[in-house]
Amino acid sequence: MATINFKQTPPAHLFAPFFNILAFLAPLYFLIRFAIRVGQTANGVSASAWLISFSYGILLAIVLLITANYFCEVTVDEAGISVTFLWRNLHIDWRDIVEIKAKGFLGHPRSWVVLTKKLTPFHRLYGIVYGFSWLPSFIISPSLRDGEKLAGMIEERVKGRLSK
Repeated sequence: MATINFKQTPPAHLFAPFFNILAFLAPLYFLIRFAIRVGQTANGVSASAWLISFSYGILLAIVLLITANYFCEVTVDEAGISVTFLWRNLHIDWRDIVEIKAKGFLGHPRSWVVLTKKLTPFHRLYGIVYGFSWLPSFIISPSLRDGEKLAGMIEERVKGRLSK
């Protein structure tokens, strides 16, 4: 099998890096702004307010990273699949793909959730939110060019492996 790249449409291709950068900068901006405002008050702020502020920054970063990496690009070859995450390619062997689930609206699949045994702990959030599973997952989004073809290739490999 030759290497096949599945790219996002131009708007989504720009969307992912922008939100990845924003995931690091927005919480920093929020925390710095909070610290400046605390410095301007005469009484100071309690430790619980700092904890809430820090927690909000972490939650903001996680939500932005989930949003950004929903639009991952995928490369398929004989060894497996490579998925982009934070400007890196993460490789998944074919044997580590557990299942692919179609997610859609009114019976029309719009995206797919690919459940795997091998991805980052962060990818478990995709499994929980979209696949209702604890397994690490990635999304084949509607904006991925030839996403249906990719989903078919993955489904074919998973069914072929399970039937052996």
